[in-house]
Amino acid sequence: MLRAVKALATSPAARCIDPDAAMPWMPMSADALVVRTKAAEEPLRDIEARELRRYITELERAVGQQLTPIRELVAGWRGTPEELVERVREMATRMRGDLAKEIAEIARPYAAVMADAGARAGLAALPQSIPAVADMVAFGQANPLAIRAAENTAIRMANTVAQTTARNVAEHIAEGIRTGETIDEMAAWIADEGFSESRATMIARTESAYAYTEGRIEAWKETGVVQGKQWLLSPDACEFCEAAARQFSEQAIGLDDNFYAKDS
Repeated sequence: MLRAVKALATSPAARCIDPDAAMPWMPMSADALVVRTKAAEEPLRDIEARELRRYITELERAVGQQLTPIRELVAGWRGTPEELVERVREMATRMRGDLAKEIAEIARPYAAVMADAGARAGLAALPQSIPAVADMVAFGQANPLAIRAAENTAIRMANTVAQTTARNVAEHIAEGIRTGETIDEMAAWIADEGFSESRATMIARTESAYAYTEGRIEAWKETGVVQGKQWLLSPDACEFCEAAARQFSEQAIGLDDNFYAKDS
């Protein structure tokens, strides 16, 4: 069944994501890519755009609530600059844990939708004449398979956003004091830019590719008929992917294996 796995990677719209991903491509921008359910069909790009808007809206609310005590501390500060930096770092560290838990809940529906789309795509890529695949399609098992993939994605998104936000706030306060920013300027920065929407969007887009890919892999593993994967190039592949293709295009690896380890 390796041939079925290879066929899924041939979209001209395939694009790279992090090289330690389980699969280094996701045809997110393909106009023809749709998610099929019993009720309807919907382009994947529309699904992702809708879920991303919901995720960002909820994320802004959660981060804003967590940053409010820090902003109020800075705005009312009457002590020394050194003491302020230490207090902000302590509060940011405590905030990070609470924020990560809240973001995980916010991210879980977004990740689940993308993983479900991937699982459905994974099943659709396999011959429906195979009994195991036919049964899974008939009983709509994509969503249960996607839950496992979505959980990991939500946790990664939550930890990354929380760590980045806490670090940015603490570092900006320290830098603001060093460069002579006023207390009002630092408090305003926390209110307006302490959380970067562009950074959160980038994280979400990357993680949606992970969730989509992991959903497919979960579906393939569940069928019991797909045993591995191979590296294929899209027509506009980058130099990294071309080099990887020379190493992996003729060699299959396991579904849970990575083509490259992180930082290798």
